[in-house]
Amino acid sequence: MSELNICILNANSVNQHKLEIFRFLHEKKFRCNVIAETHLPNKNNFFITDFRLYATNRPDEKAHAGTAVLVRIQ
Repeated sequence: MSELNICILNANSVNQHKLEIFRFLHEKKFRCNVIAETHLPNKNNFFITDFRLYATNRPDEKAHAGTAVLVRIQ
């Protein structure tokens, strides 16, 4: 059985901290990453290499709140 590592982050805007989040995720190698306070509007596409994104953004197009789960692609 393989090990499952989960990380929980409060990003306070993933777009403003994208490089920091990218470095952290690739350095720490967590398989599942839960991110709070993504601050993404509904139509924003946030992407990090080697991860699949599952996001819940604001339906009113305001860039606040929001959650995401980034799962490492094996």
